[in-house]
Amino acid sequence: MWRRLRVLVLGLSSLLLIGCGSNPVMRLLTVSGQPPGGQVLVRHPPGEAGTNYDLAWSGRFTRNADLSLTAVPPADSTFDRWSGDVPEGHEADNPLLLVTDRDRDLTAHWQAQPQVLARILEVSPDPQVEGNPVHFEGAGEAPAGDPIVAWEWRFSTDGVARQFGDRPEFDCWDFSAGEYDILLRVRSGDGTWSEWAEWEGNPLTITAAG
Repeated sequence: MWRRLRVLVLGLSSLLLIGCGSNPVMRLLTVSGQPPGGQVLVRHPPGEAGTNYDLAWSGRFTRNADLSLTAVPPADSTFDRWSGDVPEGHEADNPLLLVTDRDRDLTAHWQAQPQVLARILEVSPDPQVEGNPVHFEGAGEAPAGDPIVAWEWRFSTDGVARQFGDRPEFDCWDFSAGEYDILLRVRSGDGTWSEWAEWEGNPLTITAAG
């Protein structure tokens, strides 16, 4: 009788041990972007190819798992730093190595990249009589002192756009009577074009010659 009870108790102990082993302790990892957006490349373990996830994102991992997180910024932004449950002294690491020893909530911070900008400084006179010159002057700015190497002026009328200038400052006699939206973009030395800048006085009015 006692032998049978002993065998039964040992058998139940084995089942309990097996049951505990099939339910590992999990840890929650949450990653967000600030400003919102971007992605995170999660490698588990760190040497694997990994998977990209849009932010914000969360996932569960077994306790004490080794992970590698690479912050992928949105377009026109760069990675700045991590904040939240980051290992001390590793806020600037990208990729970031961490262990899921506890639940962690991290934020990847983005910094906007300086952009190439175009500005229209002068379009005059407005209005002007056809056959007479209109003076155009623009400016461009690029980050880190990169030079502006190309200029593209366009006018748009009746849904049709045409390039009419490739210098920062010039006079143009080519306008016939009508109304024209004036636009400018510039290109920096590294090949980056600015967005189109619109003249704040649009449209330019050219009147018929008397």
